Amino acid sequence: MSTTRRVYKCTKRPPGTKCPKPRAITAQEALSLLESAVSYCQLAGLNIQATNSYNGTLGLFIPNAYYILIDNDTRAAFRLSAH
Repeated sequence: MSTTRRVYKCTKRPPGTKCPKPRAITAQEALSLLESAVSYCQLAGLNIQATNSYNGTLGLFIPNAYYILIDNDTRAAFRLSAH
């Protein structure tokens, strides 16, 4: 069984003080992060395609990429295929 250990580095805290605990983010903040990630993917040369569905869903398509679950199916990961 693998365990995930999260390390948060505080750089602007006086020595000997504790880092604040990470806070939960809002849905809008999460979408902003996704927006930024898509922009980085495009800058790296990935062809990102997106579509809005009639039922209110968003589809993102990245040719030659696939989605997997890791850490006992608790986290998503993305990989590029070899072909």
